[in-house]
Amino acid sequence: MGALLYGVTGPNTTPIRPLHTSFRDYLMEQGQSEEFYMNGADHHKQLCYGSIKTMLKYLHFNIGDLVTSHRPNPEKIQGQLDNLSLSYSCCYWGYHLQEVPYEEDLSKCMGVWLKHKLLYWFEALSVLRKVNASRPALLKLEQWFQVSL
Repeated sequence: MGALLYGVTGPNTTPIRPLHTSFRDYLMEQGQSEEFYMNGADHHKQLCYGSIKTMLKYLHFNIGDLVTSHRPNPEKIQGQLDNLSLSYSCCYWGYHLQEVPYEEDLSKCMGVWLKHKLLYWFEALSVLRKVNASRPALLKLEQWFQVSL
């Protein structure tokens, strides 16, 4: 699959993506791809739910095992978490959420996440050196919740 997809032959640290948009378009067009058809909306929904559930399960205080929070993160831990699924979830849940129509069950999951894991998410983003991803994700969340009003 390396001729069609990026990220399948290297380390497991990058998302798998089509090398060319025409391959993605082929997979997303039910009439052309038939048995290989991928419903984009369903996949975004599954990835969004999976990301939120992963963060609910694995985010915790002091995710970087730091000795103190009064100093900057040491270089040895910056940019990595042991759990690659958690790393992906922390960085990309907002991207998937923007593609999912509002629904009450997901809203409840997001509410639990906001109440119990938001600060731990910021900590994980700090370890990943991706704090700049927080603002766009939270803006997408705000827009998503406004649809319900």
